Amino acid sequence: MSRIGLVTTDDESLSGAEPELDTVQDALRQVGHDCSAIIWHQNYDWDSFDLLIIRSPWDYQQHHEEFTQWLETVEAHTRVLNAPDLIRWNSDKVYLAQLAEAGINVGLTTYCSTMSECCATIATYSAKQQAYVVKPNISASSEDTGLFTDSNDRAFDLCRAILATGKTVIIQQAIAEVQRGGERDLVFFNGEFSHAVAKDAILRPGGGYLSDDGTDKTAPATATEAEIQLGYSTLAAVARIAHLREWPSDAALPLYARIDVVTADDEHPILLEAELFEPSLYLRHSTGGVDRFVAAIDERIRS
Repeated sequence: MSRIGLVTTDDESLSGAEPELDTVQDALRQVGHDCSAIIWHQNYDWDSFDLLIIRSPWDYQQHHEEFTQWLETVEAHTRVLNAPDLIRWNSDKVYLAQLAEAGINVGLTTYCSTMSECCATIATYSAKQQAYVVKPNISASSEDTGLFTDSNDRAFDLCRAILATGKTVIIQQAIAEVQRGGERDLVFFNGEFSHAVAKDAILRPGGGYLSDDGTDKTAPATATEAEIQLGYSTLAAVARIAHLREWPSDAALPLYARIDVVTADDEHPILLEAELFEPSLYLRHSTGGVDRFVAAIDERIRS
């Protein structure tokens, strides 16, 4: 029997946001593990845990420095999955540039550290009458993210607000298929494809969200072979990056990964995000998804 902690938060604004935490906890207990949900910013005897699994510390972006320090503390006492080196890398969306350099098909993306760079990039999209998305390099759940179709004052205001926090502004070409509900989120456990979900559009053109609470709608989906292959290629690129950086072996193989893709009009899948930190795994949309996740955890405990 191993003692496992499922890392979450007690932020009241996120209450109930991780509906599958209890399900995973119960499933791990049923196969003989001592498992409990733990709050990342509370004090525990970290040496008493055999494994910490990062699940839903979804207030980390408001406390990024504190969370980074917490990771440094706990990794000195116990095993953490996904691996802290991988988390630190993946929590900054600039990782997309490195995946693009590794040959992964990432959509057109510009990284801006000044307002003048933001203005120049937005002017390019506006001149071509192309839609674009503005977001910070560190965020979760589409926080501080907007979809725009021209040189919109709200787009400039969002850029200024992001830069004022010391973050980098990411401006990406909007993909029409995403707005048509064509995003597919592919879930992998220990590098093996498990299941996929379809995600509706979340962003309202001109800024804001389509729903009142900013949440998205998801449903079971069937991914294409090309989309699944993009997922495997992305994980292979992550493994190469981990080896080049001489990270521990745990970092080269994520316990869980959610690879968000969309197939554009030219039928070539595009990587939207490689979620290797704290993504929703949509286990409720997959028959056997919980069992596969628990089996993956067991496999890592034995390794």
